[in-house]
Amino acid sequence: MKRLSKDHQEWALPSGTWSSDDDGGDFKQVSTRQGHALESWAQELVPMSIDGATGAVFPPEFKFHPLTGAELHVQSVSPDQPRWIPPCGNSQEVEKGKVRGLRQTPQALVLRGSKDRKGTDHAEHGIPKPGTGDFEFFSVPCASLKPILLAMEPARGQLFAWSGSEPQWMLVTHAHNLVLSECRQVSDDGWRAEVVVSADEFSSIVFAPSNDGLAAIRVDVPALVFDVTYLGGAASVGSPILFADHIWAPVRKLGEPLRLISSNEKGELVHDIVVQGAGMPQVFGRMQAPVTDARRAFWMCDEGYVLLERTSDGSCVASFVRWPSDLVPSFQFGAPYLANNGDLWQICWCAEGNQYEYINLMGAHVQRQVASRPLMCTGSMSYRYVQRVTDDPWYEPEHGVDGGQTQHFLPVLESSTSKAVLGLRVSAAGSLKDLLESAGKVPAELVCDAGVLTAFDSMSVRDPWRMRFFVHDKKLWAFHLDLQQILGWELEK
Repeated sequence: MKRLSKDHQEWALPSGTWSSDDDGGDFKQVSTRQGHALESWAQELVPMSIDGATGAVFPPEFKFHPLTGAELHVQSVSPDQPRWIPPCGNSQEVEKGKVRGLRQTPQALVLRGSKDRKGTDHAEHGIPKPGTGDFEFFSVPCASLKPILLAMEPARGQLFAWSGSEPQWMLVTHAHNLVLSECRQVSDDGWRAEVVVSADEFSSIVFAPSNDGLAAIRVDVPALVFDVTYLGGAASVGSPILFADHIWAPVRKLGEPLRLISSNEKGELVHDIVVQGAGMPQVFGRMQAPVTDARRAFWMCDEGYVLLERTSDGSCVASFVRWPSDLVPSFQFGAPYLANNGDLWQICWCAEGNQYEYINLMGAHVQRQVASRPLMCTGSMSYRYVQRVTDDPWYEPEHGVDGGQTQHFLPVLESSTSKAVLGLRVSAAGSLKDLLESAGKVPAELVCDAGVLTAFDSMSVRDPWRMRFFVHDKKLWAFHLDLQQILGWELEK
């Protein structure tokens, strides 16, 4: 304890720095656990102990009133609060036997009152955009009692936090007046992040690609500041993913070999592996979002894929594998297909055969399957026009569904728990490929497939399949560059 003035004392505690009067009352937190000055509006975000009789506030370390001895109500982090890690709401934990990095989320994605919804409905909630740009959204604890909605603009290196009590977006700045490194070498479809939440579920480290390496960002929202460490000493050329208990990401400096680096949960460099491969290109096309299972991690690009494999002795080896010479990957059709046996298949175009083919990424030998047409895929879910496909996507249905079809359902995000799928229903006379290459605004309905395709809003935007869904505060939200605001709908509890 340190005296601040004649009438006030300072208490340096694990929860931060607090000041009080000499009577041991009138406590107020003045700095956060990380030592940053606390914003006046953020008192509600930090834990504290409360006297139920008087409403007096004390540090959370106090279990009893220092004068009366009355037991205090100690606020704590609510357990099992849903979090969202962009772009698809992955869980922090790796589920055994599950593939990570597909367009899947463990959240149920079932709208409240979905049976009564229709395409002419409008969103129930709306919040302004943080500013100009293409944002990614997090819902994670940031030195706070509850998950905070963060918005990151990777290409501009900007970070905002939503203050629900104000309500408004607030710029989060560097603790020492520096800037967050931009991310220019990772494509829109290739961008993803990872988050490690502290054991007490109070704070997080955000891992994201940047021009200066793998960024490990610690956000202190009650002070509106962040600290960051850059790992790898070279620009990120792909996004991070949790694999083998570490966060892995590819980095490369101009004229030097491609490397895979890893970080532990504290944001400290652990591995730094040079990627081997005789067919390594000097210049890479932009990498897609990485995908992993328990044994392998893939970062795919136009030329081939970086493969990280676990060996029987627990170590990891990295190599580069080229696609067969007659195949070019068709990433525009979504995520790789996850078969029932756990194999991952990537759809490609074979110019020699003038046909689409799926190639097995897991096989010891090259396995290929010819497909009559490409299908949009989120992982385990594919759609042929507006029909959910229940078999492998290269098989044709016994009873054709193609005659006179003028509508497509474009899946964007699937729930790995409820099997609901969010996407867009559009009318188009041409092929799926033609639709995805179309310019200009496209009229579309927002649709949830939870056994029945149910529309819940409609709009006309460019590239509607680039709609970015996320979950925060028990609501489903949708962001798109062409929308004036972020739209929200209530979810089933």
